[in-house]
Amino acid sequence: MKEANSVDELIKTLAASRGVNLEVTEHDLELQGVRSRFYQIVYILIQSNDAADWVDTSLPLYNKGSVRNYSVERYHIFPKRKLYKFYSSSSSYDKSIGNELANITFSTSDTSSDTNHEIFNNDPEVYLNNIEIEQLRRQYVPTDSSLWKMNCHSYEAFLKERRRLLAQGINQFLNKLYHGESKIYVSRDITQWRQKLEEVEKAFRHIIIDVLHENEDDIDRNSYIPSHFLAKIEERIKKYFKDNPSEDRLLFQTVERKIDFFDVSEYCQLIISGQNWQYFESTFGDKSALQNRFSQLQNLRNTLVHNRDLTDVVIKDGEAAILWFSSALRKYFHQEDST
Repeated sequence: MKEANSVDELIKTLAASRGVNLEVTEHDLELQGVRSRFYQIVYILIQSNDAADWVDTSLPLYNKGSVRNYSVERYHIFPKRKLYKFYSSSSSYDKSIGNELANITFSTSDTSSDTNHEIFNNDPEVYLNNIEIEQLRRQYVPTDSSLWKMNCHSYEAFLKERRRLLAQGINQFLNKLYHGESKIYVSRDITQWRQKLEEVEKAFRHIIIDVLHENEDDIDRNSYIPSHFLAKIEERIKKYFKDNPSEDRLLFQTVERKIDFFDVSEYCQLIISGQNWQYFESTFGDKSALQNRFSQLQNLRNTLVHNRDLTDVVIKDGEAAILWFSSALRKYFHQEDST
């Protein structure tokens, strides 16, 4: 934030550390308790969802500006003391299961503490039946009553489903914050994105061939294309000849022509391969950052090729990758022109 003065740059850095994907999954929430980094976002998520006290629904969990002064407290949906009939209180793993975020709910201190204790010390299949369904949904609590039974099987199934609901809610909430609601225009002009991808791919082919020619004395042409995907390139060329039998096969035996049949991931693999990276490092800098950008680009390309839903996230990630590559390649070609 200090260096770039940009929330977008911060988000991109977080994406890189997560392997591009910023979505929260149910597995991210597994065994996570109130001390985890997810606790605060779950708390904010539920407050922002207009959740209210389960006993007195006139009391919102978010009470800023209210004339009534009360705090929000957390409770276990499945009481810990009852869970310890099935799990060991001396096992740190079992304690983590009992204290998962997926077993935490929120209530207000304005409701009688005795009333709250009475509710949350009971079996969930008893007291959840008396809670408004809508209020359960607002706290992302599964409404399938078969998951409320006080036994190991039901409890673990309950945790799994609530993790899923919470992860879904977190992603929707964070995407709304990042993209805004109808405030940011994102072009879904497929022709535009196809054209931008084509321009970037042409630039990749250009730099790969340039590097080969400039370092002809040092690079072994026979190993410039990594062997583990060379067979796939040959298969694509063979298919091309079936559709274009009049072409001269000898022309397609050169490295330069084989590169025409690369997909996005194969440009990346060639650039970062053992003997080749030394010739590209000055242009692309960090290898892991390069791989992340290629992954974003590949996702956009696959979405277009397979006619998948072109979401805001796919477009923005793809656009960020295109801008990043354009900057790096522009710098490279500018240096080439200068020399």
